[in-house]
Amino acid sequence: MKILRDEPRVRLANQVNLLSALRAALLILPEEFTEFDLYTTIAGLSYMGTFSHYYTNGAGDFRTFLPAENPKKVQNIVSKQVVYFRRLYSPLLDTLPNVTIAQDHVDPQSTILRQDFSPTKRANMVARLPSEFKATLYRHYQQKFHIRLGEVERGSAFGGEFEMKVAADPELPVEVKRSIRETVGWSSFVQTIKGVFTAGIGRSVKYVFAKMGKWWSGKKSSNES
Repeated sequence: MKILRDEPRVRLANQVNLLSALRAALLILPEEFTEFDLYTTIAGLSYMGTFSHYYTNGAGDFRTFLPAENPKKVQNIVSKQVVYFRRLYSPLLDTLPNVTIAQDHVDPQSTILRQDFSPTKRANMVARLPSEFKATLYRHYQQKFHIRLGEVERGSAFGGEFEMKVAADPELPVEVKRSIRETVGWSSFVQTIKGVFTAGIGRSVKYVFAKMGKWWSGKKSSNES
């Protein structure tokens, strides 16, 4: 991001957004993970379904249905800008009591982080997710637990009974990823369609072919390695 004019409300909104992405990533990650894994998971939220070994069971971004993205795109993004990821998220990690450094290292790929998997800590993170995204996640669990909406609302305080039940579910990472795919899927589809009308068919075709070239190069590189 390039901030053109500093504004306290925008700065606050940006920090809230970063923290929300951090919490969503932590709910996906295992109990122990590397710092590089964390940044890769955060960077891959909008590409959920194709990139990184964490993302399975379908695609989120509409473009990932097509061979139009380098399979290593997320890893490349993080590798080339890991210093900036650390600058953004390290201060936020320090504010989270449920995340500790198990093994510190200069290299993010060798820095091991550990998060508290106790239901109370996890329930607190679930309850603090962005409201609209949380509503999507809760809808899945209402169906899964056969709970009515009113019952969820009555127990929706931080660390409430419903959140504790959600936090204790071993399939929580799968449900979080499913909710992310639902969140980014439609917006990416609309963005792709808008691109055809705003850039023109000719430019759009050239763009798609360029993307397919990157996809092929990335796939070839993966097969060789």
